[in-house]
Amino acid sequence: MDRREQPGSTRTWRVAIVLVLIVLPVVYLLGTGPIYWLQSNEYISVTTFRWYMRPLDEITAYSRWAHLALWWYWTLWGAPPPPGVNH
Repeated sequence: MDRREQPGSTRTWRVAIVLVLIVLPVVYLLGTGPIYWLQSNEYISVTTFRWYMRPLDEITAYSRWAHLALWWYWTLWGAPPPPGVNH
């Protein structure tokens, strides 16, 4: 069996690490829409919502682009547009 084909090869680990570093943040960001909907329909508490969104607080506090992009996504899940933004 060739070294590249072995289950624990370096290439396998590199691919796994890259996938984790890309897929997990994307899944987290896409999960904010359903979490917003769950909170707005009172299926989860505001405390749980804030706990889930805490990592995004720092990003959106310093990046208007990130803030507007997230709000755009959340409007797909029923959120009102952010203050000062006309649609």
